[in-house]
Order: sequence, then structure tokens, then C-alpha cells
Amino acid sequence: MTEKEELAKLDEILAHVRSLDAQMAWVIRSQASELKPLLLKYFKKRRRAARVFLLVNGKRSSGRIAEDLNIRVQNVSNEIAELESRGLVELKTWGVYKKSRIDSILRISSELRKDPEFKDLK
Repeated sequence: MTEKEELAKLDEILAHVRSLDAQMAWVIRSQASELKPLLLKYFKKRRRAARVFLLVNGKRSSGRIAEDLNIRVQNVSNEIAELESRGLVELKTWGVYKKSRIDSILRISSELRKDPEFKDLK
């Protein structure tokens, strides 16, 4: 395969991924009135998960989040695993996670930061 063919194939794959991403966003937005309250209720019950979620930013490692929250790394790892299983965070690079698009679509972090307990977490 020539370099031009490889680039064309890569463009095709990226276009497909963008299309899937747009479709996912549309589905999430269409269900926002049900999803957002459910997620906020989840975080109301899972305060440590909410704190971890708010500190996940695509730059911090689990160790750094643990330091910032003054909790054990294992506890952060457990919370991240739970958040990942729910589709709220995703692996960016080894040991570093970022929030999924669900957060930007539903503005979950913004809502959580309205809670006085979380307003200083950045």
C-alpha cells in the first residue's frame, strides 16, 4: 500500500469515528432529561467518586489525584475503574484518564461544582 493509500484509509477511519461520535452525542442529548438527573443522583450518593471525577482532566495521574484528595491511590483506582465502567471516564495514556464526552454534553462537572463541597476542586 502506498503512503497516499494509507493516508486515504486513515482519513476514512477518522471520518467514521467522527460520525460515530456525532451519533453518540445526538443520542445522549436526546436522553439528557433522564440521564443527567440519574448521574447527579449517582454522584450525590458517591461523594468520593464525584471528587475523583472532578479531578480527572486528562493530565493528572491516579497518584496525583490521590495526593490532591489526600486519599489512597488504590481508592482512586477503584473509583476510576467504576467511572470507566459507567462510561464517564476513559483512558488517555497509561495511568491518566480523561472525562468522556458525556461530561461535556450533559455538563455534569459544571453541575457538581455548584455543590459547596466541590466548588474548590479544579
